[in-house]
Amino acid sequence: MNRISAKRFLLAWSVVVSATGPVRSQAPTDLAMLSIEELMEIEVYTASRGDQQLSQTAAAATVLTADDLRRAGVTSIPEALRLVPGMEVARIDAGKWAVTARGFNDLFANKLLVLVDGRSVYTPLFSGVFWDMQALPMADIDRIEVVRGPGAALWGANAVNGIVNIITRSAASTRGVRLTVGAGSQERGLVEVSSGGRLGEGFHYRVYAGGSERGSLANPAGRDGHDGWRQHQGGFRVDGRLSRRDSLTVQGGVYDAEVDQTWSLSLSPQEPEPRQVVSSTPSSQQHLLGRWTHENPGGSDVVLQLAYARTEREEAPIEGRTSILDADVQQRLSVGTRQDVIWGLGYRWTQDRLMGSFAASTDPTHRRYDQISAFAQNTIHVKPEHLGLILGSKLEYFDLGGVAFQPNARLLWTPDARHTAWVAVSRAVRTPSRSDHDLRAARLAPADLVPDNFPTTFVEERGSRLFQPEEVTAYEAGLRGQVHEKLFVDLAIYHNRHDRLRTTEPSLPQLDSFGGVAYVIVPFVVHNRMAATTQGLELSADWRPRAGLRLQPAWTWRRMDIELDDDSAYLAGIGWEGVSPEQQFVLRTSVDLPEAVELNLTGRYVGALPYIDLDSYLSLDLRLGWRPRADLEVTIAGHDLLASQHAEFRLPHLPTPALDPRRGVRVALQWRPRGM
Repeated sequence: MNRISAKRFLLAWSVVVSATGPVRSQAPTDLAMLSIEELMEIEVYTASRGDQQLSQTAAAATVLTADDLRRAGVTSIPEALRLVPGMEVARIDAGKWAVTARGFNDLFANKLLVLVDGRSVYTPLFSGVFWDMQALPMADIDRIEVVRGPGAALWGANAVNGIVNIITRSAASTRGVRLTVGAGSQERGLVEVSSGGRLGEGFHYRVYAGGSERGSLANPAGRDGHDGWRQHQGGFRVDGRLSRRDSLTVQGGVYDAEVDQTWSLSLSPQEPEPRQVVSSTPSSQQHLLGRWTHENPGGSDVVLQLAYARTEREEAPIEGRTSILDADVQQRLSVGTRQDVIWGLGYRWTQDRLMGSFAASTDPTHRRYDQISAFAQNTIHVKPEHLGLILGSKLEYFDLGGVAFQPNARLLWTPDARHTAWVAVSRAVRTPSRSDHDLRAARLAPADLVPDNFPTTFVEERGSRLFQPEEVTAYEAGLRGQVHEKLFVDLAIYHNRHDRLRTTEPSLPQLDSFGGVAYVIVPFVVHNRMAATTQGLELSADWRPRAGLRLQPAWTWRRMDIELDDDSAYLAGIGWEGVSPEQQFVLRTSVDLPEAVELNLTGRYVGALPYIDLDSYLSLDLRLGWRPRADLEVTIAGHDLLASQHAEFRLPHLPTPALDPRRGVRVALQWRPRGM
């Protein structure tokens, strides 16, 4: 750890705290300054597919409210997820992120399910997320719910290490006009406009449009990394009631962007030496979602949701388009006085067309595949308001992986309204992706591994139709509650056993030719020959030492042990132990100052990543907000203030240069001429 950076961090934090002597706090906004007692009453949807208080949630859950996001000054979803204990978030370049929970972090991290208003946004290409395409207007987000640990019993495959659900505001809560403009050293420009109002009897609407531009990061020599991006987006949302018992939500959006990137690729056997390719990647997405809710007498309800999304990316060395249609129906009902049951059915249709090159391709280039699922969960109130038992499972069939059974058992104990304890045992699977089954990715073999006078040699990763779903069995426990009138604490511990993890195993070399040039291919075929044990602790607190001052520390510790099968020759296996930090620490400080001024400080310590040769680092972000009048907010924010450059992540398996975030500052104004 850099000692100068550590001193700067401690000095800045102490200045903020000492500056809050006799402050005059503002009126609370949203949930920022609610009492400690009220924190236990925050509603969480994702853990149970229904609204329930945090005190009744038997999972490691964190809720980032709209005010948390505003005060932290974040401008993207990955930046927001840095605030959540247990989440691993590292910037790769201006538009790419490595994001996961509880280990196995990577650009292609595939064990985290991400939802936007209940619509899955993962790509079947690698079962992960293109984070640059999740560019929602931050002011339209109501909250971000993060559930760490498996959630497959309700949400299905890929909810292995956690679930992120981004929930946007209802149209009725965003009436009027909102205009946001901003500019900065890294975030070159931002313009967003939103307008909402009444649409007939019982309905409200919101429409929005915006665009932004981000500058490039720096390579290790301090030069431009050619990774900036420009994006435009627009969308709408309509909410209303069809009758006393029926409500309807319809929302949709379009996204269009160009992302600069640099790749080092072997273009063909005739030009085997990797060439640095600088390109601009067009990407676009269109989505539409409809949700109908029918409320029955007695508190039960039925929800039907249909969602469609079409994504297109022209990204070297592979490009293509994907269409996904999701249909889900669920019913929640009470059985007697002590049982709450939720059950549902789901269907997903996926079609893609992927065009590649010598460096990377898929075989076949076009595929269509289906996924069918059913789930049920029963919450038994063994001792109403004090002891509950939750039993459930999801059964899924998918063309790329067969049948998966994903059970779940949880026990919740609430001795009083201020304390909660829970334990859980669950199983989840990660379904095979297109790359697991069909990818071909070639690159020049290292010269020191090729004999003299040997033909040009490439190593090639090959997917396999024999690849099976990865699986995890997770054991979790947690405590949360009010330990003092001014202090709230949340603790979660876990022990996970991962089996049938993805490996690439060497096969016999093959001689081939292209354009009259002979070359050798050494295949590395995808298999399931690795296991891992992960265990960890996630501790967070919310402390209000005085009016107008809020401190939120969070500490995460994680350990991973990799095991390879006896017949495995997977070269990168043990390396997975060193691509996620063993320890992380976050300290968020929020201060309400006189004259409608807010000061917010976020400091982070991230442990070393030995496999990709990155040291630990400290980071400090600061936001100063001022409301000179009720309809105008001015924000000045700085990020990475402790160091001009420090790498957060490198890709050990892709030929891309490492880029370092730069120290930056931005200014933004948000104007709301009518109350929203």
